[in-house]
Amino acid sequence: MWLVILAGFVVLLCIVAHQMLRHHVTVAVHATEYTMAEHPVIEIEIQNTGRIPLFQVKAVLQIENRVFEETKKIGYTGLVAAHSNKRFAIPLDMEYPGTVCITVPKIIAKDFFHLSFFQIALEKKEYFTTIMPQTIRLDRLAQVWKENYEKERFFLHRKGNNLSEILQYRNYVRGDSRKNINWKLSAKYDEWIVREFDTPTDNFVLLTFDVPHSLSKEERKRFYEVLVSICQAYMQQKVVYNIGWFDYESRHFICYEIVDFAHYLKAVSLLMKNSPTDAKDWYDSLQYLRSHKEVGAKYARVIYVTEDLTQEQQRMLPMQEGFCVVDIKKYAPVTQSLEEATGALYALLSK
Repeated sequence: MWLVILAGFVVLLCIVAHQMLRHHVTVAVHATEYTMAEHPVIEIEIQNTGRIPLFQVKAVLQIENRVFEETKKIGYTGLVAAHSNKRFAIPLDMEYPGTVCITVPKIIAKDFFHLSFFQIALEKKEYFTTIMPQTIRLDRLAQVWKENYEKERFFLHRKGNNLSEILQYRNYVRGDSRKNINWKLSAKYDEWIVREFDTPTDNFVLLTFDVPHSLSKEERKRFYEVLVSICQAYMQQKVVYNIGWFDYESRHFICYEIVDFAHYLKAVSLLMKNSPTDAKDWYDSLQYLRSHKEVGAKYARVIYVTEDLTQEQQRMLPMQEGFCVVDIKKYAPVTQSLEEATGALYALLSK
């Protein structure tokens, strides 16, 4: 009888002591902005300043990949000793890449006997991390780009080769600026002769894309793998380039200059958030470049990445020198591994 009473008293004491711990426990969530890890994680840090351990801590996570419409609910349990600080690395285990939204609805601490529990106070907010797609190393291709890039820079910086300099001389037509009149030639030929300048061209590459809605999740995954592989190849060779895409939230064409690894990560994070919600939004980047020809004309080379090029798309392609189309379905189909597609990509992009 006394043993039962004693046991009951011990249990009651444990429950009371455990409930008092709620004032000695704090939680912090650590989510990296980008992760290139093969098995990405989010870290939950729990600090217990109390005199007894937290025998069972259970965290519940809601994870949503809005680009691929993938949602998961993950539970994780662990133990936190008294007067200690412990970090739990919780695997995200998402099937598809992209920017994921993570919420932690609750974290519960239970006593040793699982008879009482309390919810640990936690700030209600959303955490975001971008899971990078798998990429292939396009070293041979990147080296060709690097050589071409250096040749173009050398050519442009030689006197007389700047594309913003004189393209040709021609007869004056109404509307020409008098500042462009060449007075010596005009006097020689006894008629107005003007200088005509070429459109200034940035010594950069513009990499742009459209993601058709008809793609399956696996095809969209491959699309981003090839797109980011091309981005990475340029970045690794320290070739300055721009990534441009039509942003469906702001309804504007965004151009992001990539000069280092930090810019590369930021740009990929932004483009992986971009997902068309309206079925009419099919080829907005291509339509923008066609209606704003001066944008494409600023670049020496424009690489347009898309999937399953339709006749409608082909009719919209700008007639511009240096405009290259990468049709993923043709050059890197999902039936091939990424490594098998490098040959076809090299033959196309090294031209």
